[in-house]
Amino acid sequence: MTSTQLDLKRTIWQALLVTEKEGDNPWFARIWIITLFLGGMLVWGIFFNWGNIPFDFHDWAEVTGPRMGVINSAINSGVFPLHASSASILKGYSDRLLIIPDVILTPQEFLLLIMPVGSFVLVDIWLLYGLGFWGLLRLRKKFKLGLIPFTLIFLLFNFNGHIVAHLSVGHFSWGSYFLLPWFFYLVFRFLDGESNWKWIAEMAGWMFLIVLQGGYHQFIWALMFLGLLGIIRWRKILTMPVVALASGLLSAVRLLPPVLAVADFKNAMSFIGGYPSLVDIISSFLMKQIPAIAILPYQNFSSPLGYWEFDVYIGFAGAAIFILGGMAFLWQEAHQRRYIALVFPMAVLTVLSIGKVYSFLSNLPIPLLSGERVTSRMFSMVVLCAMILATISIQKWLDKSRSKGITITAAVVGVCVTVKLGFDLIQHAIGWKVTAAANAFSVTPFIVSNTMVGNHSDPLYTAMIWIGLCISLAAGAGLHFLVRREKRKTN
Repeated sequence: MTSTQLDLKRTIWQALLVTEKEGDNPWFARIWIITLFLGGMLVWGIFFNWGNIPFDFHDWAEVTGPRMGVINSAINSGVFPLHASSASILKGYSDRLLIIPDVILTPQEFLLLIMPVGSFVLVDIWLLYGLGFWGLLRLRKKFKLGLIPFTLIFLLFNFNGHIVAHLSVGHFSWGSYFLLPWFFYLVFRFLDGESNWKWIAEMAGWMFLIVLQGGYHQFIWALMFLGLLGIIRWRKILTMPVVALASGLLSAVRLLPPVLAVADFKNAMSFIGGYPSLVDIISSFLMKQIPAIAILPYQNFSSPLGYWEFDVYIGFAGAAIFILGGMAFLWQEAHQRRYIALVFPMAVLTVLSIGKVYSFLSNLPIPLLSGERVTSRMFSMVVLCAMILATISIQKWLDKSRSKGITITAAVVGVCVTVKLGFDLIQHAIGWKVTAAANAFSVTPFIVSNTMVGNHSDPLYTAMIWIGLCISLAAGAGLHFLVRREKRKTN
């Protein structure tokens, strides 16, 4: 082997961890990233059976199927999806579709004109997955993540147990999860000193997209995260109420109609709780379950919930990354307090996701807070923040090493850990694919094409939608004005 070939091999190994070395062989990084993206699309394609989704079990039959059936009927009939043909389609609450805050209402739903609902579900997830991948690339650029650290966060984010299990059982609105990298990208910008109107407008815009995508729960968790972060960064604490107000006003078109049903939802849905204990949280990182076992709740935890509400599987390789990255983070923050403020919201959300701790907030007369019944779900915000901090901290540790030998050795170890992590997570994801879940759950007879739109005269409901739309448009115009004025003053 010639010296040139040896130098090329060393450079490629170093490029796996050190972004500065990627410039020597830019094609290598591009091929790596494109391969990751296409590989992720392949996994989700297999997971959703290439759009041939069985809509006859669990929430595919009880929630997603009926809602998407009404929207599909409306779009193909050329009308706006206001009412279902029967309240029974929406679990008997009402025939008003948009009073349900996590109903998806996005521009891409016009794709239903050219494809069936099952295919749309896959395409929509692919689109959101692409936006999430773009968000991860922004984090990679901001923190100069090497290819191995970036691959670790790519795998952990896209295929951890939380998102896999929720999508498997029919929580289609969980597609909004893929937009969360953008939230944390904005959070890191805030911690780096940015809190101007441009930042506020971008955060409010992100919140609006989340709400349109049906991410009502993620919207609430994000607001809680920002509020808790504002307590620690008290010098900028006024920024957070402004963000919350801007987000609420911009999203009014979707948040105002559900006000009509607040009392009905409160009476119909009781508070359930979260993880039985902190030990159960730890075990949920390592416990690999399959749908057939996950539907037996008492076999797993002392809770009436199925295991999909607890699953945050990352495997032993993922746990090792969290532990090593966490140790590196704490050591680095002891010397440079840059992101230590994130520990507080992470800790509080963890506590609130255990048992009945959150119940005191649920009982407050605040609709946005009382809508959380299953609090184990909000732990996903903690998991995502932890995986980002872990990979950033590992990258910082690697950057401090100037020895080629150490870098190459770390690259070899990193490749082995990445392969193990990828194998575990993808195996777990395939185990939860929709066809596997359908075989494990009992059949709930349902045919999507049988659900129809049933719009009718409803002045109060229609007025709330129009008022919400006007508020959203005014808020958007106001934020645009403030950003432009700020830019003029800066220039």
